[in-house]
Amino acid sequence: MLNFKKNKKAQASEAMVWVIATLAIILILTIFIFIAGTYAEVKGKIIEVSKVLTMEDSTKVDLIAAKNEIALRAFPPADKDGVENWLNEVKG
Repeated sequence: MLNFKKNKKAQASEAMVWVIATLAIILILTIFIFIAGTYAEVKGKIIEVSKVLTMEDSTKVDLIAAKNEIALRAFPPADKDGVENWLNEVKG
């Protein structure tokens, strides 16, 4: 006959191992992310992401404006003029 009490203990301990292992992985990743962020601040190598893309023919494309224009064409809102005015204010 099977010993069910022993089997339940094994299942509980295996679940605890998975929980502890998951927490350890999360802790280690958090520590490495913090160290990498601190190292980047100290070295001054924080990468600035440009919102303007320069094409091969030297034309410049505003990525945010292009994305918003595509979104407006795909899903036109009820107040399109209001949205366009807001986008122009944000764009500067």
